[in-house]
Amino acid sequence: MIYTPSASGWDYATWAGLYANNQTADLDFDDDGVPNGVEYFMGQTGSTFTAIPKVTNTNGVLIHRHAQPH
Repeated sequence: MIYTPSASGWDYATWAGLYANNQTADLDFDDDGVPNGVEYFMGQTGSTFTAIPKVTNTNGVLIHRHAQPH
């Protein structure tokens, strides 16, 4: 897996200042059950419900998909 931080290039501290009231990655600013750090990793803003992405197994290949915010 290759991870590239958010398309904006922001680090977590910048993202948290904008979208999570400077909370730590283990807290859940919008109370949707998804920690701030996971929302940051997924490129979400934390302003609406964030669905947890699913991993599917297709013929032994694990596939992870989630929608990127627009």
